[in-house]
Amino acid sequence: MKRLLSFFEPDMTVLVLPNECLILEDKCDRDWMRDFWVPHLDVAVECKTKQKDMLTGRTVMIKVADDRQLGQLDDGWAESIPYLEHFDYKRYAIDVPS
Repeated sequence: MKRLLSFFEPDMTVLVLPNECLILEDKCDRDWMRDFWVPHLDVAVECKTKQKDMLTGRTVMIKVADDRQLGQLDDGWAESIPYLEHFDYKRYAIDVPS
């Protein structure tokens, strides 16, 4: 709990900005943060031909409140990994204690 609370100022404002966040989710809508889409295997197969569009948030499957949230193809702000075990901690300078 102490570690979690360390992300907040005493007045509970967040010290972490959206562009400093990594979001791991089963949908891909960007929300101003770097996204890692970890779809269910059946969804991954179904969306294989639309994967790049899915990663931009520019599909009819996903509605966004603000078009500025939408990405561009291959902009590097979203990627898909098949399993959480494939997440590359070192790439994002995340130290994982053994």
